Amino acid sequence: MDARDWNAPDGAARTAWANAARRFEYRLDAWPALTLLLVFSFVAMHVASGIADVQSGRASVLGAAFFVRSDPALRAFGARDLLSVRHDEWWRLVTYGFLHGGTLHLALNGTAMLGLGRLCETVFGRVRTLWLFLVTVIAGGVLSQVGGIRLSEGASGGLFGMLGALAAFGWRGRRRLDPVLRRDFGPGLWPWIGVNLVLGFFFSAYVDNLCHIGGLVSGILVGLMLGNRITDNDQGSRVATWAMGLGSVAILVYGFGGLTVGR
Repeated sequence: MDARDWNAPDGAARTAWANAARRFEYRLDAWPALTLLLVFSFVAMHVASGIADVQSGRASVLGAAFFVRSDPALRAFGARDLLSVRHDEWWRLVTYGFLHGGTLHLALNGTAMLGLGRLCETVFGRVRTLWLFLVTVIAGGVLSQVGGIRLSEGASGGLFGMLGALAAFGWRGRRRLDPVLRRDFGPGLWPWIGVNLVLGFFFSAYVDNLCHIGGLVSGILVGLMLGNRITDNDQGSRVATWAMGLGSVAILVYGFGGLTVGR
């Protein structure tokens, strides 16, 4: 027996399960244009910062290709720098999410984006996925800033935000998702979240776990509000619009209050 037929409830629920599964499979086959654009932007920023390191003499061509970026190059291209943000360079709370400290860092986050971005585009659509990524990047940067982390870069705050939003979608739609999708967006996600958070604590000298936590928590909150294209069939667009507006205001208010601490 197919896993989708196990413990099937009444007819209405079976219909909802079938509709959600059909929408998910249909939308999953679409070209993930936003995801590919984000990964391309990560690569472009990484190449540009590497060229800057080579031109300044801080790295060889081989070093720029395979190893880490220098702090001056990271700052020049938009890393979240504690003192710079305190001096009103707020744009760094966005740009740091497109910049990576080394080729391995880029490869890990780029691979994660290909998977998570595609899923988010499938569930939420491109516009809401972009907003989700940007808001959770900002939230991660704000928490990292308030926590006094000197310098950070990388898309992982937004990636944790995507994980949180997908888990929240699974919880919200648990009665309208069949057992396979319930597992994929529930028990299938939480171990990844837990393992990555634990690794962040173990390697705190190299990982900005405050950024991860800020992205995850904000992603869960956003995911609880956003309409989706699987269980809602895009009927939540009005709710999503209000959620985006209120969420943006909340992020700005929280960010302003947090970033003024320690001025």
